[in-house]
Amino acid sequence: IFNNEQFHKDKWLWPVRAEALSNGVREMVIILSKDPARNWQTQAYGGHEPMFQFVDDIYLYSIDRGAKGGMRNKGDTYIVTADPNIRASRSVKIARLEFAGNWNPEPGSWRRLAAILHNTENTDLDVQSVKLGDGKLDASFPIAHLAGTFKFSLTDAGRDEIRKYVEAGGTLIVESAGGDAGFAQSAESELALIFPNSKLDRTPLPLSDPVFSKGPKLDQVEYRALSKKLVGNLHSPRIRAMNIGGRPAVFFSGEDLSCGMLGMQIDGVNGYDPASATALMEKLVLSVGPGQPITSSGPVLPSTPTSRPTAITTPTPIKPPPGTKPPANARPPTTKPSPSAIQPMSAQSPAKPPNALP
Repeated sequence: IFNNEQFHKDKWLWPVRAEALSNGVREMVIILSKDPARNWQTQAYGGHEPMFQFVDDIYLYSIDRGAKGGMRNKGDTYIVTADPNIRASRSVKIARLEFAGNWNPEPGSWRRLAAILHNTENTDLDVQSVKLGDGKLDASFPIAHLAGTFKFSLTDAGRDEIRKYVEAGGTLIVESAGGDAGFAQSAESELALIFPNSKLDRTPLPLSDPVFSKGPKLDQVEYRALSKKLVGNLHSPRIRAMNIGGRPAVFFSGEDLSCGMLGMQIDGVNGYDPASATALMEKLVLSVGPGQPITSSGPVLPSTPTSRPTAITTPTPIKPPPGTKPPANARPPTTKPSPSAIQPMSAQSPAKPPNALP
């Protein structure tokens, strides 16, 4: 926001002090120490330019200015909900691996992908969090997903559980959420410890690889604006595989998939644009996860929504029963973030360094 948008912070009339609440992938809440709305309301631009310029930068950050970025048309939304009229024919269990770190920065990503697969592939996802080291990562999960941000390390019990799971036929997908370089470096080190006799392929998998054969047609992928500064005009994925037991058993992405799966078109993320990220993970799930036939009377769906984009509607307010009055001081409950979770935004240095090219 300070360094990569229209108005660079070095050219502001005076520095803007701001704090932000982040999930490690993107900024979610930004708090300004001054009252910019006063300047906007009175149109007091002279001498207050940074209050206008900074908000302009926030807006551009929120839409990403890449090839697929920009404003949406009215009624167009990234929200996807499951079509209740579609009956899925199979279900795939996905283990989200929990470790001592930021293991679940984008919890809505798998819910959205589950809705898309339900609507387009008649496939439901049963996504469960599995704490590494508890011995619950078993063969009932054809796919395990290890993602996060920042540097991390696994316990010996966690490494041993992953090794046994993969050697027994499971498939591991490792992803650096947000394209965080620290997580990517730690993940490669952990894979070397878990599988000392195997190595990640140096050459990324092409779209012609059988693992990308199922799901939506994908002739090329698109990257976000930040990533294009690293990969240039590249239109092929950079996902690499590790072969174990004569099969590609581990897939590693140093670029973000989760924020893309969520549908968030936002700047500051090193990874694929939402459509490409979603399609890549769809293909991995459909090719690797055979799934189980559904014989029950209804589909197995995540607990939260998920069809292709539909307009957002305003919920109907709940009215009290006739003859009753709500308390005079009644108000919706609010939740405040922990003060320790709100961190100052540094105007002295850019955002976290993106994952460098090998």
